[in-house]
Amino acid sequence: MTTRALTSVFSVVLLAGMLAASHGQMAPVDDKLLERFRSEDLQTRAAAIPEAVPELLKRVWAEDMSLHHRSLQALREAVWRATGDVFVEDRAPLAAALVKAASDASLPVAARCEALELASLVASSPDVPQLARLLTDPDVQESARMCLVQVAFRAPQAAGVLRTALASAPPERQVALINGLAAVGAEFAEPAVRSWLNSPVADVRLASIRALGSIGDARTADALWQIAEKASDGERSAAVDSVLRIAESLSPDEARPVYEKVYTHSRSPVEKCAGLAGIARTRGPGAVPLLTQSLMAKERDVRGLAEELLAEMPGAAVSLRLAESMAAAPVQQQAAIAQVLGRREDAPSALALIRAASSSESAVRAAAFSALAQMRAVSRAEVARLLAERLPQTQASEERLALLSAAARVAHPSLLAPLMKDWEAGGREPGLMRAMLAVARSVADAGRTDEALRVFLLVAGNATERSLLLEAAGNLRDAASRREFAAAAGFVMRWWTLGPFKGREQWTARDAFPVDALVVVPGSVTVEGQEFVWKPAPVESAIGELDLSSAVGEGDDLVCYALAEIISPSVRDAVLRLGSDDGVIVHLNGRKVHEFTGERNYAVDEDSVPVTLQEGLNILLCKVLNAGGGWSVGVRVVDTGGRPLRLEQRRP
Repeated sequence: MTTRALTSVFSVVLLAGMLAASHGQMAPVDDKLLERFRSEDLQTRAAAIPEAVPELLKRVWAEDMSLHHRSLQALREAVWRATGDVFVEDRAPLAAALVKAASDASLPVAARCEALELASLVASSPDVPQLARLLTDPDVQESARMCLVQVAFRAPQAAGVLRTALASAPPERQVALINGLAAVGAEFAEPAVRSWLNSPVADVRLASIRALGSIGDARTADALWQIAEKASDGERSAAVDSVLRIAESLSPDEARPVYEKVYTHSRSPVEKCAGLAGIARTRGPGAVPLLTQSLMAKERDVRGLAEELLAEMPGAAVSLRLAESMAAAPVQQQAAIAQVLGRREDAPSALALIRAASSSESAVRAAAFSALAQMRAVSRAEVARLLAERLPQTQASEERLALLSAAARVAHPSLLAPLMKDWEAGGREPGLMRAMLAVARSVADAGRTDEALRVFLLVAGNATERSLLLEAAGNLRDAASRREFAAAAGFVMRWWTLGPFKGREQWTARDAFPVDALVVVPGSVTVEGQEFVWKPAPVESAIGELDLSSAVGEGDDLVCYALAEIISPSVRDAVLRLGSDDGVIVHLNGRKVHEFTGERNYAVDEDSVPVTLQEGLNILLCKVLNAGGGWSVGVRVVDTGGRPLRLEQRRP
C-alpha cells in the first residue's frame, strides 16, 4: 500500500473517532469532581457547581445510556436538594450555572433545553435578564418562555419580560407569550394583552381572549363582551368563557351586572345557564323571581338548572318567597314551584305544599302530592291522610297517576283500605297495582300478612306487565303462598317429565317419540333399548319455574321433555308466555308453535306465543335443551290482553 493510501486510511479512522466522540462517546465526569459536587460542605459544592453542571449536561445525551442516566440523576438530585430548606444556598449557583449552560450554543440543543427545565425550579430574579435574552434564541426560546413562566411565581419581573417580548415577537411566538402571561396571572399585563384583541391573526386574537379571562377585571369583561357580540362562534365562545371567569373573581356587586348581561344576551342554553347560575350566586334570595320565571324556560337545561338552584339555595326566606310567588303564578308554573318546594325540606315549604294539595287546579294538586310524598319534613301518616281524602275525588288521569305514585312512595298502611276500595270500584291500572304492592309490603311488615297476601294474589291474577308480576312475587315468604301466587298468575303448575337424553345437538333435530301423536301419561317410552318413564313434577316457584335439575337430573349437554294437560272450557285465543334455560321447542296438541335453540337464563315471559286452545283437553309439550349448568322451563297462559287465565290442569 502506498504512503498516500496509508495516510488516507489513517485520516478516515481519525475522523471516525472524532465523529464517535461528538456523538456521545465520552468518559464519565471525573469522580473527584462529582464528589465535590455532592459534598456536604457548602463552600466545596459552590466551587464545584460551575464546573460540574456543564460537564454533566454534555453527558446527559450520551449514547451510553448508563452514562446518560447517571449524569441526569446527579443534576436532578442537586436541583431537588436545592428546592428544600437544607441546601437552599445552592439555588443561586445552580441556577446561574444552568442558565449559563443553556446559553452555550456549543452544547446540544436537547441539553440546553434540559438545563432550562431544571433552572425553572431554582432560578430567581438575578437569572431573569439572561433568560430574557434566550427568548430570541430560536433553538431554546420556547424552553426559555416556559422557564420564565415558572420563575414568575418567585420573581414577578419575569412576567414583565414576557410582556416586553410580546411587542416584537412574531405571531406564533405571541400566542405562546400570551399564554405564559395568562399562566402566571400577570394582571399588570392586561393592557398589553388587551391591545392584541384586534390583531389580524386569528390565533393571536383567540389567545388574547382566553388569557384575559385569567388577568382581566370588570373593564376587561366589558371589552370582551363587545368582542363576543360581533365575533365568530369560536371567538364568541372563548370571550363568554373569559367573561365568566373574570366574573368569578369579582365582588358580588361587580359580578352581578356581568352575569345579567350574559343571561339576557345569551345565544345558547349553555350561556344562559352560566348567567343564571351567576345571578343566583350574587343575588341570593333576590334571584328567586328570575329563577321561578326560568322554571318555564323553553330550554330544558335552563329549567333543570333553575330548579336545582332554587332547591339548593339555603334559608327559610327563600321558601317563603317561593310560596308567595306560587300563589300568583300561572298553573304550570305553580306545578313547577311545587316540585322545588318538595326538595327544600323545611316547614314553610311543607305548609305551602299542603295548601297546594287543596288547589282548585288538578295539575297543581298532582304536583303538590308528588312533592309531599318525597319530603321528610312531613310525616308519612299526614301525607297518607291527605291522599286518602283526595283519591276518591280524583278523575283527571294525570292527577290520579300522580296520587297513586305518591301513595306508592309513602306506602303507609292506612292507605290499604282506600286503595282496596278503589280496586273494588273497578280500578285496574298498573299505577294502582304498584301503590297496592308498596302499601301491602308495609302492611306485611306490620304483621298483617294475610291482608298483604290477598293484595299479592290480586296483582298476580290481574297484572299484564311482567315487572308488576315480579315485584309482587318477590314478597312471598312461604312455599304455599308461592304456589298459590303462581297459579293465580296463570302458570302451568303440574308437569310430567321424561328424560334426560344425552346429546343436545342430536336431540334438537329428532324426538324420542312421535310428538304429533297423542302422548299418554303416565306411561313410558323406550329409546335405544332403554325405558324412560314419565314422572310427575310440580312447580314450587312463585314465577312458575320448573327446576329440571331436580325433576330429571343435573348435567351438561342434555335434553328432556315436559308435558302438561290443560283444560279449556271453550275454544279460545290465548298467548303462551314462557321462559327457558336454555333452549325450548314447544308443541301444542301435536303442532309445533315455538322454537328457541340458543342459550339463556330463565326469565318470566321471555317469549310470547299466540295460540288457539281447543275445547277440553290441550296437550302442551316442551322439549328443553340444556347446554350446561342448571336448566328449567316455565309457561303461563294469558288472554290476548295479557290477563292471566287460571285454567284447570289434570293432576298427575
